[in-house]
Amino acid sequence: MNQILDLLSSFLIGGIVLLALLGLNMQFTSKNQEIKLAEITQSSSTSIGRIIEHDFNKIGYGDPTDSSIVSISNNSITFRADLNNDGNIEVVNYSLINNANGKFVKRIINSNESKSWLQPIKNFQIFGLNVTSDTTYVSSQVSAVLVNLEYAKNDYLQDTLSIGVQWRRKFFPKNLD
Repeated sequence: MNQILDLLSSFLIGGIVLLALLGLNMQFTSKNQEIKLAEITQSSSTSIGRIIEHDFNKIGYGDPTDSSIVSISNNSITFRADLNNDGNIEVVNYSLINNANGKFVKRIINSNESKSWLQPIKNFQIFGLNVTSDTTYVSSQVSAVLVNLEYAKNDYLQDTLSIGVQWRRKFFPKNLD
């Protein structure tokens, strides 16, 4: 009788240890996936940031006119610049697009849809700043541009990691008056 009781108790203890190890393994797997998703999102954030930095730092570069910023509003900007250093002035437009699939930031060069891209986001804001750092949307008064980009929360697991959710940068293009 004692042998059967010992055998049952060892099966019970072994089962508990096995379930604990299985739960621990599942928790590590879940955290690993969460970290990997955050890493991918962070990589996407820095890639888009590099493109925006390249374009916005060149506002007005190579443009002989005094009005390099064609138009600016809270969620769109159109400006002229020689992006490729080839002597040709491109007209670049960044804007917030709302459609049934969500919100996107759209970049278009020279009204050419084949050179455009969409990035899913939560919010995209542009602030034109004058020489006293007050917000202005009068193109001729803009001396700096502040860009605020927030990525969509549904790209993340609803847990503690939200790496790369917001990207914010102030640009002082040398080519603006």
